[in-house]
Amino acid sequence: MRPMPRPLFALLLAGLAAVPGGASADTRRVDDATVARVADTPARTLLSDWIAGFDAARAGPAADAVVRFLFLDLAGEAWGVQVRDGRAQLVPDPRGTARGADATVLIDRYTWALVLTGENTSVETVEQGMATIRGDRDAARRFFGWFGRAADAR
Repeated sequence: MRPMPRPLFALLLAGLAAVPGGASADTRRVDDATVARVADTPARTLLSDWIAGFDAARAGPAADAVVRFLFLDLAGEAWGVQVRDGRAQLVPDPRGTARGADATVLIDRYTWALVLTGENTSVETVEQGMATIRGDRDAARRFFGWFGRAADAR
């Protein structure tokens, strides 16, 4: 089953541009106009669009996890993504729930856009220090493997 198209990101991707002449002191591979659009996009929308790429077959029927996303550029606005019973859903900040989160991803919307647009995998983003995972890193790695690109499951 292929992920559903993401209309919001079709618009955001229209602003992608390679850095002219290759490498630059500014390592951003997304142009300023796209960054501005992403900066104006609510975190809830960014995560909701990402959830559309959930692959229940890849996750398997026993998949059960909650990952909290803490957006550093939004004064710590937090949302959770819960996988249970073969589906993924956005939940209010899971910190206060009885179960809590298996892991917390500390990230900003620009960095999250790099993952969503395929510029980086979630694994590369963490390895490069652009995002931080608190909690169970192995659970987070498995979790990211259930969404979008298979390269995230490495």
